[in-house]
Amino acid sequence: MSSYLPAVPGASSTCPGCLCRDRVRRYPSDLTDAQWKVLQPHARQVMDQLRRAAGRPMVHDLRAMLDAVGYIVRNGIEWRALPIDFPPWEAVYAFFQRWSERQLPHLLVDRLRARLRTGVGRDVQPTAGIMDAIGQGRRHRRRRDPGLRQRQEDQRPQTPPRGRH
Repeated sequence: MSSYLPAVPGASSTCPGCLCRDRVRRYPSDLTDAQWKVLQPHARQVMDQLRRAAGRPMVHDLRAMLDAVGYIVRNGIEWRALPIDFPPWEAVYAFFQRWSERQLPHLLVDRLRARLRTGVGRDVQPTAGIMDAIGQGRRHRRRRDPGLRQRQEDQRPQTPPRGRH
């Protein structure tokens, strides 16, 4: 008897025995069907860039991989603590590294932002920006007075170290 699950027609994963094959939405961090409908074409375009790169092709479902990364980001867990209904943590980690090395998450966010901006009738790129200058004064003061830190340290009371016994 085989320890692998039988092949499911129309399965989203080509990896035999993987529990992410026909995963259902279980966690709050998982993409809803409406979110996936919006995200899927953009994610597939980004994946085309990744497929041109050298390396082993991805055998797990793209949505399951994105759900796994979202689960890790939202819950702040270790990679190895990923629940079993996601792809193996090694595959998710490798996927995340390949995407991050090529700045593909930023590209995906840029595409989604452009779609959102054009949807509300704005230009793709913003034409104005706001710069916060609250913290700038402190930084410039330190540069003007390089001895300030030394004087502050000199003013601290010096207490002799206590013995342990």
